Amino acid sequence: MSAQEAISEVSSFKIDDSERYFRTVSTYDENNKIVNTSFQQKIDKDLYDQRKETTPDLVKEGSDGSYYVVVSNKSKNSDGKDKFVDTIYADLDFQKKFEKRGKNSLLNELEKGQDDALKKATGITDSTFKGQQTTFKNTVAAVDGFLDGIGFNIDSKNLPLSFEGRRRLKYDNLYYPLSIASSKQDRIVFSMRYISGSRDINFDLRNGGSLGLGKRTTTGINGSVTLPIPGGISDSNNVKFDNDSLDVLGALTFGAALNPVGALEAGADLLDQALNSDRDALAKALGGERGSNLISALRIGLAQAAVGRKGMFSRIGGGILNPNLELLFQAPGMRTFNFSFTMSARSAKEAIQIKKIIRFFKQGMSVKRSTNNIFVLSPNTFTINYKLGNTGNDHPSIGKIKECALTDLNTTYGNGSTYMTFDDPDRTLTTYKIDMTFKELDPITEDDYLSNTGPLADPDEAFQQSNAFPGEIGY
Repeated sequence: MSAQEAISEVSSFKIDDSERYFRTVSTYDENNKIVNTSFQQKIDKDLYDQRKETTPDLVKEGSDGSYYVVVSNKSKNSDGKDKFVDTIYADLDFQKKFEKRGKNSLLNELEKGQDDALKKATGITDSTFKGQQTTFKNTVAAVDGFLDGIGFNIDSKNLPLSFEGRRRLKYDNLYYPLSIASSKQDRIVFSMRYISGSRDINFDLRNGGSLGLGKRTTTGINGSVTLPIPGGISDSNNVKFDNDSLDVLGALTFGAALNPVGALEAGADLLDQALNSDRDALAKALGGERGSNLISALRIGLAQAAVGRKGMFSRIGGGILNPNLELLFQAPGMRTFNFSFTMSARSAKEAIQIKKIIRFFKQGMSVKRSTNNIFVLSPNTFTINYKLGNTGNDHPSIGKIKECALTDLNTTYGNGSTYMTFDDPDRTLTTYKIDMTFKELDPITEDDYLSNTGPLADPDEAFQQSNAFPGEIGY
């Protein structure tokens, strides 16, 4: 593709007490690199005709019927730096104005128009062209350099970690009671996974301060435990709110932190007067009684901070600074699930199943060692699913549970008061009881409910579609 041109809108500028009108004509290549920029001043038809006779290359006729003369051209030196060449029609007043750099300079305003024209011509909306312009590129380079320093990337491909270690990867499919394997009884199924690979983490201020957390890499472990759904199951969604206050002194400090230079400039004299000058005169300047109270609060607050005392407002005047108390959101909550199962063997085979079930949970939640003992590895995680009979489908009327960690396991051998065993070679206890506490790995967010179909569907939508109440579903 041959070089293309982008022509800016005409803009007016005051130079030497007179209005002048300018536009930019940019030539760019197929890689969207600016090859040349022509800065042109609007002239009348008579001047155009006159200069066309002597310098035809420096005068242009616009598509709108206007006429222009080239006053300066910008290109690139061999070292890549900008090269400005003024023409014979760049008078001294223009040169002085054009040489200045800064936010409100003539060149800055012209390059803004140039940037708009290039974006319109190419459809590009990012800073591709600003980075090539004189007044922008230094700022862009500085900002990019700053942002490059505030960010990091952990790529699992470049930083692999193997966390499999010494870990059992295969268990039996265990049932209690044994009959539940073939019955139509509703059940709860526990299975395990383990973290099997590194996780990508990326933070980059240039992307709006985004923090990208890659998906947790886990692998399933063979085997499961199937038990009857116990009575009293429940879940409890929670978020953390807490009291928070902001009095006038706190607001003053916060404002100063946001604008430290302005606070120093504006507050130095006020602080000096509040502490040393005539109180009544300053109070009057700040607005009567409110100004007087503010000065007193400032003095007492500074004195309290200096000596490490509190409560002086109440001690002196019988009041306190208005705390503007509010209940504010602090953090999402993590759900906890408690399960208790009592298992009594009715056969030797069932006794073996019970002991294997207890081993399943104990071994699964144990800390692992890496093969070279460099790391201590995380325990297995658990998936918990309520199942509808022997259909293999999730129970439609009980909330789902996210992947969990087993944080506590308490095993009671016997009925808790009497030691009693069967008369078998292993002296199997007549009763075993396990109490377990699971905690979800991730908090519940509204994203977990924003599904129009499947197990996360809104009950109201499901009701409207099926005309039958589906029960409480989702998380």
